[in-house]
Amino acid sequence: MKMTSAFPLISLLLVTCIGLMSVGLFQSASDLGRGPLVVVAPPWHGGPAAIVAAAGGRIVGLDQAPLSVLADGASAEALREAGAWFVLGSSALNFFCGTGADT
Repeated sequence: MKMTSAFPLISLLLVTCIGLMSVGLFQSASDLGRGPLVVVAPPWHGGPAAIVAAAGGRIVGLDQAPLSVLADGASAEALREAGAWFVLGSSALNFFCGTGADT
């Protein structure tokens, strides 16, 4: 049986995390107050949906990713306090979805 290295998977995870952090860090504060927020959270204990509910927000849209949801009705600070790893503004949607549109 051939053993494979975990290095490629760990590298991909690290690059993804750095990318998410850079998008979140370079967004303007005013962007977090407009439109839906992308909430990235751990998948345990109810996942992102439970964090949005704990922060007093609501999920927007029908589809959810395992680690993220679109949310509205709660501030970025409340979502972070409820346990979100990252809270990204609406411009992150354009970045991740590749629409190229300005918000």
